[in-house]
Amino acid sequence: MAVEAHRGEIGLISNVGKGATFWFTLHAGNAENISMQGFVTSNTEEDKHIAFTKNDRAELAPIITRLRAFTIYETDDIEEILRDVMDSQSKNIQKWVTLVKKNLITLNQSRFIELLSICEE
Repeated sequence: MAVEAHRGEIGLISNVGKGATFWFTLHAGNAENISMQGFVTSNTEEDKHIAFTKNDRAELAPIITRLRAFTIYETDDIEEILRDVMDSQSKNIQKWVTLVKKNLITLNQSRFIELLSICEE
């Protein structure tokens, strides 16, 4: 899935009695064009505890249900769902959306599940 998410290919060459070779390709990027500004590599304790109100949880409940149908590698689908809550007036929801979007950069499935779960605590 990760290779496909990056528009790459996966292949196999197999010869009876000689073994198999698995291969994959990824599109190379230009490192000079990559901005690391705002890139987060670790999660702080503050990010793990957002004080959602009852209204926040009610607003996010249908969003969370829809997001649970996807893995972190399905970024287009996730971003489309997040658009439905982007205009929320809640600072807590805005913070949560920002964390989910940052996680889309790292493609961390475990963190994605955590972010979906902290809304339900």
